[in-house]
Amino acid sequence: MEKQPRYQELEKELKKLKAQNTVLRDENNSLLTEKESLVSKIKHPDKELNDDSYLLSVLMENIPSRIYFKNTKSEFVKVNKRLAKKHGFNNVKEVLGKTDFDFFTQENAQVSFDDEQRIIKTGKSLIEFEEIDVWATGETGWASTTKVPLFNKQNQIIGIFGITKDITKRKKVQLALKNSEEKLRNLFENSTNLFYSHTSDHVLTYMSAQVESLLGYTSEETMIKWTEFASNHHINEIGFKHTQKAIDTGIAQAPFELELIHKNGQKVWVEVREGPIVENGKTVSIVGALIDITDRKRAEQALKDSEEKYRLIIENQSDLIVKFDTEGRFLFVSKSFCMLSGKTEEELIGQKLMPFIHEEDRPLTKNIMKKLHKPPHKLYHRHRTIINGEL
Repeated sequence: MEKQPRYQELEKELKKLKAQNTVLRDENNSLLTEKESLVSKIKHPDKELNDDSYLLSVLMENIPSRIYFKNTKSEFVKVNKRLAKKHGFNNVKEVLGKTDFDFFTQENAQVSFDDEQRIIKTGKSLIEFEEIDVWATGETGWASTTKVPLFNKQNQIIGIFGITKDITKRKKVQLALKNSEEKLRNLFENSTNLFYSHTSDHVLTYMSAQVESLLGYTSEETMIKWTEFASNHHINEIGFKHTQKAIDTGIAQAPFELELIHKNGQKVWVEVREGPIVENGKTVSIVGALIDITDRKRAEQALKDSEEKYRLIIENQSDLIVKFDTEGRFLFVSKSFCMLSGKTEEELIGQKLMPFIHEEDRPLTKNIMKKLHKPPHKLYHRHRTIINGEL
């Protein structure tokens, strides 16, 4: 696009043409009278666009920031309406001649004053530095401020020029986010659980510091596939399928257990609670927590071993051993009792004890059994037993 001539250049060209007695015509080829200005007939930018004061005025009143000029005493000499309104004035002239000491606390205004005097003395600008505004009214806020030295035509510093943008909302969000992150960090660092994340290819991307106490590795050492820490226990296959399903469907699965291997070779049991991170319909990672359940699993196994041991002892006893509920129904019967009664365990479970006790012994037996509900919850009692109608 051809650049249009400036207003002053057109005036010069007009004078030059008149000096040469050149016939002047407009765009319709009509003769121009001497009173007609060539500039008014030729297309050119609005005159205001070449007026620096007009452009400055437009700039000051349309930028959503507080704009101001100060002299070497840090007194306001020109401000925009936004600044005046912020200070509680409808007319910008009411701000002129005042300083920050008229609007902010002594301490806050002193910091601003010292900054400005340093700029005037050194000629060095302050660019987009963040500061806290503490108003004399008690109001506080955050601002991003740029202050630069103001030079006259002789290149002498005659004051400063500043632009201050209110960033209170942004800072509140940032501080809230920082506090939230701090809480999460404290939670992660002080929790007994281990937190982790891994890619859809099962490669770990994060392991919290608890991994060192749980598995004996540093976080850096664990940035490999999590399956490398799994034992050959069959339960791990179930866990892998759960994780893979979460990746494939983008839906969190039920908690599951894994048996992992500590760096020293010991086995560690964990409960896994995890969920997928989905972006644009695709799972990009898995995040979760590991809960150490090693002690619980060991206790469960010890109980199971103990029950198995006593089961073998009971099953091979010649004495009659039974277990019944508060209503006298069989919950367990030994093999010896089954052999004596001629019935299977399935036939006896749920049946009542009293029909197997001699009729004359039943009242006393009932009274004796009531004592089991009180400490020491044990007693010794002899009664006659009826098996297949015989004593």
